[in-house]
Amino acid sequence: MSTLPEELAEAPYEQQSAFFEVTSNFLNDRYGQENAVAAVVLRNQ
Repeated sequence: MSTLPEELAEAPYEQQSAFFEVTSNFLNDRYGQENAVAAVVLRNQ
C-alpha cells in the first residue's frame, strides 16, 4: 500500500520501522484492522 519515501531510504532502521508503524496504524484506523489481510515489509539488502 505504501513504499518507503526516498528521503528515508538511507535512514536508520528505527526511522524506517517507525514510518511503517505509522502507516499501518493509519490504515487500521481508517479501514479497521479486521479488514487487513496482510502487512509485509520487504527489506532490500
